[in-house]
Amino acid sequence: MKVVLVDFYDSFTFNLSHYLEQLNVEVTVIRHDYLNVSEINLFDAIVLSPGPGLPKEKENLMELLSLYAGRKPILGVCLGMQAIALHLGASLENQQEVKHGVQGKLIVNDHSGLFQDLPNEFLVGLYHSWKVVDVPESWQTSHLDTGVLMSMELPNQLLYAVQFHPESILTEHGLQLLSNFIQTITS
Repeated sequence: MKVVLVDFYDSFTFNLSHYLEQLNVEVTVIRHDYLNVSEINLFDAIVLSPGPGLPKEKENLMELLSLYAGRKPILGVCLGMQAIALHLGASLENQQEVKHGVQGKLIVNDHSGLFQDLPNEFLVGLYHSWKVVDVPESWQTSHLDTGVLMSMELPNQLLYAVQFHPESILTEHGLQLLSNFIQTITS
């Protein structure tokens, strides 16, 4: 499996890459502002890294989603989830309290896809100041115990996303979640 990891200049990008490599995935990291979106055809799947700022400020990001959402499996992490949500018509809201390097308790609503064989509740690492809001009830979602949206899955569109950081040491079961993504898109 060949995956392109689109880097939005985040310090966690290579942690994410190393986790994927542990799963025997061939990973190519390309910075978003050096990305030729036509090169995406060379890969089996796309992972959108975390990063600072807002999705619409990132060169090539929304164009990439316009071209490949529904055509190639995509996993968005943090900023990547926010981009997927915006692409699908959801909104972002600035949180009153920035979450950076803290844990939150995730409540898993659906154990298919990303959360297969994971506990109903576990701790996740948070590093964000924006949250996704206004999502349709038809989306498969999980939330923090505070109600903040933390994941969304739209398998019929090959879209998967988490607001938390599976590659962070603060996240329990992060490697298993990434393994579930790979297993889901290859089965």
